[in-house]
Amino acid sequence: MIAILLAGGSGTRLGRDKATLRLGGETLVQRHMRQAARAGAQHFLVIANDGNVQQIKADVAAAGCRDVQVCLQEGFRADDAALTGLRRVGAAESVFVCGITDVVPDDAYERLAACPAPIAVTTAVLQSTFIGGMLTLGPGFHINKIVERPAGGCPPGAWANIWVHRINGASLVRELTATLADLGYYEISMNVLFARGHQGMAVPVEQWVPIKTPETIRQAGTRFGLAVPTEETTA
Repeated sequence: MIAILLAGGSGTRLGRDKATLRLGGETLVQRHMRQAARAGAQHFLVIANDGNVQQIKADVAAAGCRDVQVCLQEGFRADDAALTGLRRVGAAESVFVCGITDVVPDDAYERLAACPAPIAVTTAVLQSTFIGGMLTLGPGFHINKIVERPAGGCPPGAWANIWVHRINGASLVRELTATLADLGYYEISMNVLFARGHQGMAVPVEQWVPIKTPETIRQAGTRFGLAVPTEETTA
């Protein structure tokens, strides 16, 4: 099992690099690596940018993590980061694809790993309008489609598309990689897989905070009981 951690974002809205942000004494990259390791991940691939690659390497070394590769993102968008990682893992049998700015409970990865569907996607009920993606679901939390950035945002009560995904099966990993390389958009590529008959299932969590602004850092600290350095919440 391999965890691809997407840590190449610029953090424009936050005003600082997100990957090296500390919550509860660990960086967001370290937090996701620890959580994925609890779920059985043995290999880690961190996709970084020119500005944070050296610090991420230092943070990974400080955490004592083994079998970790840190590489530069090819392209500028999150979709490019995902493709960079998927191309490098090749025909891995099981892959986590993780947006490290999504703060999720410690058992989220374990619950994804236990999901019987080939594709498992973390989700949570939206409490307010969210500028991002949501899931349309059928019975039993089966995923019909990912709706990315709908007009007006995703409404309260919808199920968020949290970018902590798990893909099972080497052939499915290869198919996602090829589809993403062809289309260029991760969510559209996932919808193509669903349309081809690959089963996806949403795995709900009670708490989730997407780190986007200083206020969301404070929210993450409060909801998850994490110590947050004062300088991290300064606008």
